[in-house]
Amino acid sequence: MKNLKFDRRGEQLRCQPVTMKFEQEKYEEQYLPTHNLHFYDVERLIIQSDEAIEIIRSTENRFHLCMLVEGDAIEVEFNTIDNDQQKQLRQYNYIETFLIPASITQY
Repeated sequence: MKNLKFDRRGEQLRCQPVTMKFEQEKYEEQYLPTHNLHFYDVERLIIQSDEAIEIIRSTENRFHLCMLVEGDAIEVEFNTIDNDQQKQLRQYNYIETFLIPASITQY
């Protein structure tokens, strides 16, 4: 409980999203900065297209914890980590949380 700081208020706790990448009428990638006591980063993808689009993400040897918070479903494609390197396709529905392991280099 040493990380609880009751003297922090309002603006100190609100993040100001920073646009990292923007593709007109497709998607926007945002970084949501946290304070220096957090040991994680938050990134948000805002998908603006109703059609299928390809967004390639790299794990950079870190796991990614993801959640679909708007829309009906999303499909995530990745290569298996065994010797076959076969493509896998997974569908996740609204409010599902899913983990991309660090061993998967990109998805």
